[in-house]
Amino acid sequence: MLYVYDADDMYKDVCFFNLAAKGTEPVYSPTAQETFERLERQLALVLEEVSETAVAIQDKDKSEILKEVLDVGVVWMGMVQILENAGYDVWAAARVVCDNNTSKIMDNIEDAVESVEKHFADGVEAYTDTTEVDGTEYFSVRRKSDGKILKPYFFRKVDVSAYVPRAH
Repeated sequence: MLYVYDADDMYKDVCFFNLAAKGTEPVYSPTAQETFERLERQLALVLEEVSETAVAIQDKDKSEILKEVLDVGVVWMGMVQILENAGYDVWAAARVVCDNNTSKIMDNIEDAVESVEKHFADGVEAYTDTTEVDGTEYFSVRRKSDGKILKPYFFRKVDVSAYVPRAH
């Protein structure tokens, strides 16, 4: 049987590396100053890797793009590990955030058209995009200038406060 390395394996490897390198030992208080300091250091690494990814893309260096994108994932996973060690329920929050993000994809054209009209009323040029997944047609609203998916008129901001640890 062929072994497939996946995101779960990568996360386990990142966690091992960070523990062995003494980079993310558990901090048992979500309000500990050390947690915030670790997050700041890790964010600097994320930004560094994102910057290196941008250079690789600009240079159209396919091997370097792949390496740098994976490096972004590694340092991002380090941030996740820091949050988990401080008591955040990261993966439950991730499910809520992903569900909320998916709510930008609509299954009826009327909602998409109404959303485009609301964006136009707010001065944003937008259009409806259509795609088909597993035989079902889906709609999104995109900003005309750059194709970014916009929020539909009924979009609600996600609340992840239930997944943030409370101070003891």
